[in-house]
Amino acid sequence: MIQHKVSDYGLERMTEARQICCDYWKVDPKVVFTKTRTRDVMNARHSIRYLLSTDKEFSLAEIGGLTNGDHTSVIHSKKQFLILSEVDNDFRVLLGRMTGHKRVKTETFLRRKITNILNSKGAIEVKNDSLYRLIMTNSVG
Repeated sequence: MIQHKVSDYGLERMTEARQICCDYWKVDPKVVFTKTRTRDVMNARHSIRYLLSTDKEFSLAEIGGLTNGDHTSVIHSKKQFLILSEVDNDFRVLLGRMTGHKRVKTETFLRRKITNILNSKGAIEVKNDSLYRLIMTNSVG
């Protein structure tokens, strides 16, 4: 596996993320990046990688280097974290803490809302208005 360069900032952020997530999942920080596949360790690992990926300073490869993986491990962890945050309350609570308790609408939630609007009975103008409001309330930046 290729080792990617890791910045001092990256090490600092990874240490913070590891502390937050390991405390939350009650996992020993020494084992979180080992090959252990127990559910609690995997939950902590996914959470750490997701938290680091929200910082735009890091590439997927650098996050992989920080977390004993590669860029595909990071992509998988991000997907797993988002999927689990829709169905598991523990992940929802952690996601709320990570985002400052803002209401987070995931891609799946938005797709479901759009599908419901498009499949609803009513005039096209009403559907357009509903879609416009959905877009405006969920646009970033």
